[in-house]
Amino acid sequence: MSQDAYRILHIVGLAMLLLGTGGMLFAPKDAPRSKLPAILHGVGLLTLLVAGFGLMAKLGIASPDKWSPWLILKMVVWFLAAVMPSLIRHGTVPRSIGWVLAVLLVACAAWLGIMKPFA
Repeated sequence: MSQDAYRILHIVGLAMLLLGTGGMLFAPKDAPRSKLPAILHGVGLLTLLVAGFGLMAKLGIASPDKWSPWLILKMVVWFLAAVMPSLIRHGTVPRSIGWVLAVLLVACAAWLGIMKPFA
């Protein structure tokens, strides 16, 4: 696949991740839990991971010895996005600021991916 195809898949994965996270954040606390937001979150993360590593292979930076600090930081940001619903569900992060953190994580990941600081 081309780099553009991997980038599009990466964005689609991000959309699914955010839809799933939003579904979990804004569901009423006393309502029965729907599985759809969790499924969207998981499939979105998997899509981000596959597309991200596919793009890394196309760029020739797939092996860990070639990873720049910006790439490692981006992986940390996606890990935080992955555990966000669990942190919110268990009360570690209040729901009221969970959505702000989600937006900040996406903004940070976008900045790291586009600007590639510390390269």
